[in-house]
Order: sequence, then C-alpha cells, then structure tokens
Amino acid sequence: MLVSDWDTESLGQWYTDHGQDAAVVGPVSPALTASALTVLDRPPASNAVVTDFDSLLMEVERIRERGYATLDEELERGVVGASAPVVDFNDRIIAAINVSAPKSRISGQLDALGSFVARASRDLSISLGSPAASGSTSG
Repeated sequence: MLVSDWDTESLGQWYTDHGQDAAVVGPVSPALTASALTVLDRPPASNAVVTDFDSLLMEVERIRERGYATLDEELERGVVGASAPVVDFNDRIIAAINVSAPKSRISGQLDALGSFVARASRDLSISLGSPAASGSTSG
C-alpha cells in the first residue's frame, strides 16, 4: 500500500533491491499460538499475489483502481485484511489504515471491508488537506 503511488522506475529500483528479501517474522507469543489462528514461520508461496516485478505492477494498478488493497491469508492462515492510503496535502501517501480480522468473520465481505477502509482513509486524508481526496466522489 505504501508504495502504490510510486512511479514504475522507483518500483523497479525497490524491487531490484528488496523484491527477493525474506519475510520478516518475529517471535510469537504463547497467546497467539493457543488461539484459533495459525501463525506461519513464513508466508506460503502458494498464496502470494506478488511473485515477480510484473505481478507487483499489476497489484499496484489494482490498488490504484480500487483505492484499497486486500490480503487473503497471504501472511497467516485464517486472516484477511484491507488497507487504504492516507494522503497528505502534497498528495503523497504518508500512512495507511489497515483492518485485519479472522476470515470467518469477514467471509465474502472482503471488498466491502476494503471500501469501508478506503472511505475512512479518504476522510482522514481530507482532514490533512489532500487535494485529491477532497475532490473524490467515489466509494
């Protein structure tokens, strides 16, 4: 989400430098391992949306079109989420709002969650003076 306003050249440089980095996985608390969620040692390759530079470009384009990104068990089994950019008065992404939840609670409503998060991030962006957000009529 945080790089979704970068141009292709900047994305390419980032991907060259970091596209093959290993996932950062921290220690897991006993409370998490006892819960219904399964914390993975590393994200499963089979759920990866971005697998190469072309798929990164496609995902960034999808984020730009929808105004939000989704995550469907890409990092943890049973966990889904949606995030949307917070844009400042210079029309640059400075943060993101993210909501994650057990997949069983969200069910088939992941895109509805994404739209909700996008509206919240747009409202926050407007309060920060974002010219693009204040002129937006979508969502």
